[in-house]
Amino acid sequence: MQFERVIAASRALKHTLAECVTALEPCRGLVWYAAYAQDALPDEARLTACHAKAHLGDVARDVAG
Repeated sequence: MQFERVIAASRALKHTLAECVTALEPCRGLVWYAAYAQDALPDEARLTACHAKAHLGDVARDVAG
């Protein structure tokens, strides 16, 4: 107990948030690559945008849950 709260409760929340950040961090690179492909790789642009959307949708659903 610390400050009349169970210490493990705040640690569990921190671990959950850390897992959310860990899941979201690779998405940033995927979005940047999709944006880059839009300008520099027009043949791959549509595929990378679809891949980014699908992956981000899955991760967002998991994080929101």
